[in-house]
Amino acid sequence: MSVNSKTMIESFNPDLAIEDSPTPPASWYTSQELLELEKKSAFTEGWQVLGNLEQLKKPGDFIEGCFLSKPYLIYCDANHKLRGFHNVCPHHGGWLQPVLNQPEELQCSYHGWRFDSSGKLLKAPHAGGSNLLKNSKLNLKPLQVQTWGPLVLVCFSDSAPFFEGELHEEKLGSLKLDNLKHIKTVSYPLKCNWKVFVDNYLDGGYHVKVLHQNLAQNLDLDSYENHIFERSSVQSCKADGQKQRIGKSAYYGWFYPNTMINRYGQWLDLNRVIPTSETTCDVIFEYFYDGDKDLEDLKQELKDSDQVQQEDILICERVQKSMESGLFDQGFYAPKLEEPMYHFHALLYAGFRQALGINSVTKR
Repeated sequence: MSVNSKTMIESFNPDLAIEDSPTPPASWYTSQELLELEKKSAFTEGWQVLGNLEQLKKPGDFIEGCFLSKPYLIYCDANHKLRGFHNVCPHHGGWLQPVLNQPEELQCSYHGWRFDSSGKLLKAPHAGGSNLLKNSKLNLKPLQVQTWGPLVLVCFSDSAPFFEGELHEEKLGSLKLDNLKHIKTVSYPLKCNWKVFVDNYLDGGYHVKVLHQNLAQNLDLDSYENHIFERSSVQSCKADGQKQRIGKSAYYGWFYPNTMINRYGQWLDLNRVIPTSETTCDVIFEYFYDGDKDLEDLKQELKDSDQVQQEDILICERVQKSMESGLFDQGFYAPKLEEPMYHFHALLYAGFRQALGINSVTKR
């Protein structure tokens, strides 16, 4: 890590009260070096939603992919237990899948090495002559997996933090997640740093009346509240119940670093923002619905949601241009509204310092 990057990190001070603190500098939103540090800190430490239970109904069902250069496998074993592994065979790095009709075993798709459901090596075809193998205890590296409602979450850290979703429900009431069914996936490519999108989400509803005027007509913005947890936050407000998509209340839950869950009416929207470069990202929306309507019946409500996303995309891409212009460096917080955003920045700061091996004790 260069001296310049350390200077960028230290230009934000979470020990200041929010009313005395400037926002992080524009360089946080344009630095490729800082993005690489985020991948090692924030995106490794945080829980990632990588699937839903509809994909893992029976033994042998699996989800595989690569999250920011980290191959993963999540699968349902013979006892209906969800298991996760870094999907890297210790032989030559091939990817593994459950054996067809034998979900108690995993097989490498490259050379056929087999492992049991705990990741222990069972068979290494034609490799018995390797003295190195005889003296090694080769196991797949596990990933911690848990569920929340229909969502399947994974943490890439060896010491996963506590997931705070149930704490949200203890404080705000049940989100009624059990009967949700997956409706649609939509991906939006954005020309902005991933944190610009998260900042926009975490401004305590500040932008809603200005930017989302149609949505604002259905929300009681005077009832807006922010709730800060250790590694997450909730923004909530009452709604007028006139519009089916919104219902009578809105829950906007954020989980460090990049997961947002919106619950209102019969809908749950999962938003994941994934960096594709220091100045671009993908925002992936997963729509879930509690009811009997199908995709055709829900087209108008999905269209209403898309309008909100297009409004957010417009402002986020404009903000990114400002970050890159050289005309903007550090801004200001609106203390009564933007505490969730300030909390996000403080968590990023602590993650940066931890990744660099710098002891950091702050009030956050």
